Amino acid sequence: MLGAIAGIWIGLLRVRLSKRHKSGSVSPYRGWMKWHHIIGLIGGLFLLTWVFSGWLSMSPWGGFRDGGGADIAERYAGDPSGFVPTDLPQLARVAQDAREVNFIYLGSTPVMIARGGPQDKILLDGATAQPAPIAQTRIEAIARAAVPNGRLVAAQRLDRYDRYWYGTGDPRSDARPLPVLRLVFDDPVQTWLHVDPATGALLEQMGSGSRTYRWLFAALHSFDLPWLLTWRPLRDGLMWLLSAAGLAISVTGIVIGWKRLRPAKRHR
Repeated sequence: MLGAIAGIWIGLLRVRLSKRHKSGSVSPYRGWMKWHHIIGLIGGLFLLTWVFSGWLSMSPWGGFRDGGGADIAERYAGDPSGFVPTDLPQLARVAQDAREVNFIYLGSTPVMIARGGPQDKILLDGATAQPAPIAQTRIEAIARAAVPNGRLVAAQRLDRYDRYWYGTGDPRSDARPLPVLRLVFDDPVQTWLHVDPATGALLEQMGSGSRTYRWLFAALHSFDLPWLLTWRPLRDGLMWLLSAAGLAISVTGIVIGWKRLRPAKRHR
């Protein structure tokens, strides 16, 4: 990061926009040095933000950890005292079209989620395999027990994506379904719980640190900006273009460095 900052600063000092150099160029360099100078001025800032956001992904000095994350998930599930025997014939009938069945706990209650597609999911009783719809009041009660050091101050049902619950348009990694229930707490880290209202499953938890990380990593590193997410081709094209600029900066820098380090030819 220090090298990128120094390079950008030197590049700005060397550029001339009004009074050009003798060659008529804004850059005093030629060859590889000129390519490195010009491309560095165009893409250097983005290269710096990528390095910075990638550094943050390594959680330096603890990163943006919210604290208590695993504990919240464990309390939300409750006491797993051993899954009850399941009526398998009934499960086969009810979930005959499902692609998978998840065995989980919700507030110490064993349940199953039969999934047949992104919007095709059924919550089943863990023992009888009968459909067991869950009310929002029950979800809120489980959430309150999971976050004992804060009050539930808001419960929002999201039918559209927003700045913190969003889809990238990539079907391979896009696991944020709609609608979703956002439960907001006033505990020390300002916890948000995102819960599937159809099954009660805890999908995500975010504290103030995670929300800051969303902007300093996802926005800077992956360009997950609200206006770019609505125009996926523009986002992808911009990523390709700036990635190519970053590659060019790196390649030209390596070539220039190699030439500087290579022993000079001796003249007889």
